[in-house]
Amino acid sequence: MAKKHKPTKSKTLDIDAMLKEAEGLRKIGRIPEAMRAYQVLLGYVPDLLPALYNLGQIHRQLTEYSDAEYCFRRMLH
Repeated sequence: MAKKHKPTKSKTLDIDAMLKEAEGLRKIGRIPEAMRAYQVLLGYVPDLLPALYNLGQIHRQLTEYSDAEYCFRRMLH
C-alpha cells in the first residue's frame, strides 16, 4: 500500500510513486533529474532510507565522496 503524506491540506503526496519515478530516472541515466527527485523526496521525508541510499550511490558514482558519505551517515541516524 502506498504511503501517503499530507504536507498541505490541499495536496496529498504519494511517496511510493515519487520514489519509483526517481528510481526510473536513475535507471535510464537521467542522473541530474533523479538527484533532484530524491532531494525533493527527502524534503518531505528526511529519513526515507531508499532515497538516502540511492542518492548516496549516485554521489559515489560521480566521485562526490563527501556527499555520498553524508547520505550514508544520515541513514544511520
